[in-house]
Amino acid sequence: LAYCESLSYAGKTDWRLPNVNELHSIATYELNPELQTDFPDLGSDFYWTSTTNANVIENAWVVEFKYGIIKPELAKDENINAIYTMCVRDGN
Repeated sequence: LAYCESLSYAGKTDWRLPNVNELHSIATYELNPELQTDFPDLGSDFYWTSTTNANVIENAWVVEFKYGIIKPELAKDENINAIYTMCVRDGN
């Protein structure tokens, strides 16, 4: 969350971490990542969302891109599962 909020990239500073619905909407759903035209360099890895797990509020949900799986229970301590960050922004 802090990484996206402090990101300055492509002359823009209004980056944010996407919520679980936004990130899930661009998951590949078993397509080969290289066939994705909108985000061709994404693999099948897990990505952070800004949505928290309602049962354990300090845990953020993640989305696994290969199958579009939403995982609130994935272990996130010390980032042992190599969870990646994708920052997004609104508008132009």
